[in-house]
Amino acid sequence: MHDQGTGVKTENDVEMPARLKIPSNVFFTGTVNIDETTYMFSPKVLDRANVIEFNEVVYPGYDNARSAGGGFSFIKPEVQDLFQGEKHQPFCTKINFGRYSRLLKQSEKDDPLAELFQILESYHLHFGYRVINEVSRFVVLSKEHVKDLELEDALDIQFLQKILPKLHGTKGKLQKPLNQVFAFCYNEKDDTEPEQQRLDEAMNFDSNARFPRTAQKVARMLNDLEQQGYTSFIQ
Repeated sequence: MHDQGTGVKTENDVEMPARLKIPSNVFFTGTVNIDETTYMFSPKVLDRANVIEFNEVVYPGYDNARSAGGGFSFIKPEVQDLFQGEKHQPFCTKINFGRYSRLLKQSEKDDPLAELFQILESYHLHFGYRVINEVSRFVVLSKEHVKDLELEDALDIQFLQKILPKLHGTKGKLQKPLNQVFAFCYNEKDDTEPEQQRLDEAMNFDSNARFPRTAQKVARMLNDLEQQGYTSFIQ
């Protein structure tokens, strides 16, 4: 709607009416991210809407899932040539995960990121595609540019920097998942509470752990849970 009266035209000389009538067969769809830092819609809004929750993430199997978006790009045409090829993508996309998957196949190793995802998914604490892509990009670039860096060391850094910071809550919420993550750091499958001696060893950086940086932080978070009944990444 505008108040310029009649005779308003677009650049290609198409007249624009002051008002546009929206027919009854047109529906509006919107998306919003809701978490503990945002307010939920009021009941008045919810009364007039159908709410559909999207929280399913396909992983493992992400590499076989169909990608949306086609060839759409934010890159200006005049600089398009600068970003040709996998190594020169300006945005973190599924291409990064494809490179990470090939790196895993070359090293003939299982996917620890998928293992951690499955642990957290069972508690509805899993991460999404953006995190998968960004972790993949970090790991691939680290392997290319940091001499003698093991794949699991790169993943350990990313588990600490990208996954753990989103975990915070009460003992009832996080006790079991953090126990499982701690066991995962030692390549074990267990959700029982580890003994204090083992937590102390992890907090002193246990080089025997598969992911010692992650184990160190999780041990500190488990200690907070025991002492305070609540924990967060920032301590």
